[in-house]
Amino acid sequence: MSDVSVVIFLITPIISLLSSLLVFVLTYLKDIKNDKKTVAREKIDNLYVPFYKKSLAGYLSEPYMLDSWSLETASSFLNLFTNNIQYMSTESQQLYQPFYKAFLNKYLPDDNLSNEEVKQSNLEFKNAFIDIATSLQKDYVSLCKLLG
Repeated sequence: MSDVSVVIFLITPIISLLSSLLVFVLTYLKDIKNDKKTVAREKIDNLYVPFYKKSLAGYLSEPYMLDSWSLETASSFLNLFTNNIQYMSTESQQLYQPFYKAFLNKYLPDDNLSNEEVKQSNLEFKNAFIDIATSLQKDYVSLCKLLG
C-alpha cells in the first residue's frame, strides 16, 4: 500500500469517530440546556406565578400596608413559601427562616406584649416579607433570562 492509501485508510475512521463524538457532545449540551429550561419552567409555575397572584390578591383585598394583613393572607404566603422552598434560590431560602420567625412573632405572639413590642413585630414581618419578595423577584428575572 502506498502512503496515501494508508493515510486515507486511517483518516476515514478517525473522521467518522470525531463526527460521532461531536454529535454526541452537541446533543448532550442541548439536553442539559433543555433540562435547565424545564426546571426553570417548573420553578416559575409552582412558586413565582402563584407568588405574584397572591401578592396581587393580598394587595387588592386588603390595604397595601403589610402590617394590616390578616392571618389568613399572611398564612397563604407562608404556606406557599414552605411548600415550594425547594424552588427558591439559596439566597431566598436563607431569607425563609427570618420570614417564618417574623410571621410567628406577629401572628402567634407571646401573651402580654407591649405596644412597642407589637410595633416591632409588625416592622420585622414587613421587612422580612419585603426581603424575601425582593429576592424572589431577582430569582424570577434570572429564570426569565434563562428561558429567553
